[in-house]
Amino acid sequence: MYNKNNLEVYKIVSKERCEGVLSGVLFTGEATVATDTHLLIEVSTPNNQDIEDYPTSKEYIINEHKPFVIKADVVKNLIKDIPKNSSLPILENIVVAKSDDEEVASLVTADFTTVNVHKVKKLTGNYPDYKQLFTKEDPKTTIRLSPELLKKIAEFYCKTLEAKSYIDVLIYDEDKPVEFRGENTVTEQEIRALLMPMKRDVS
Repeated sequence: MYNKNNLEVYKIVSKERCEGVLSGVLFTGEATVATDTHLLIEVSTPNNQDIEDYPTSKEYIINEHKPFVIKADVVKNLIKDIPKNSSLPILENIVVAKSDDEEVASLVTADFTTVNVHKVKKLTGNYPDYKQLFTKEDPKTTIRLSPELLKKIAEFYCKTLEAKSYIDVLIYDEDKPVEFRGENTVTEQEIRALLMPMKRDVS
């Protein structure tokens, strides 16, 4: 079962750089994954709901599935069919149904009156083993940051640096500010930013 957060990963797929299976979203049964070849995002499936509570219908049979990939544009359209702010939150998900064709994925969206079974062609080919890219070693330190504030800093650099510039991220300690450094090489301006870490819960 997948919710809107799972499907939102389609947004990072690059039409310019991605071909074949990399032009789509991977559905593993436990997560969705997408990449633009420079960054990769994995979103686990929701654990706050039970798939057994999803409405049943003679039109489909909910089924466990092997990993498959479908095009990013298709995933974008699926989001439009997921009910919003439903009084039955389980309906704010899609489920994978049994398909008689191994080359086609059957994805179900439903509300109180309508059931839609989307027959979607899978992309052929094997998705790279992305899990090996996640380091299994223990991190030297862990910093907890606000994504909202991190976005503000990133947007500021995007507006003030020339295209294809870079920033350096300096991490000193888990309780010290994270420092960002960038330079506009046209105007020869150095831009520094500090972001305070969020307090981590101590159990």
